[in-house]
Amino acid sequence: MAEAIAARHGAPAEVTTVTLPSGEAVRCRRRGVPEDAPEWGQPPERPGTIVDFTLPVPGSGGWPVLTFSTPIPELADPLTEMFDAIARSLRWSGDKERAGV
Repeated sequence: MAEAIAARHGAPAEVTTVTLPSGEAVRCRRRGVPEDAPEWGQPPERPGTIVDFTLPVPGSGGWPVLTFSTPIPELADPLTEMFDAIARSLRWSGDKERAGV
């Protein structure tokens, strides 16, 4: 999955495999304009920071994507840290072993 995401977004994207409490995930940080940016008032000529986490759902074959973006360069690093913390808090319901229960 990491190789496919890296190929899709190209060299400027930072693609890594990370271990979250919910399991292995692929994290991608890049510059770009989200598809819904015009709806939110972001000019297409002003790319922002986009961070995605792609993670497998145990036993289902599904791969949801958690996405965060900000058009404000000055806030990109602290907001990305906050989004990373949110991603690290994810646990699958019923996954007692990983949740430490």
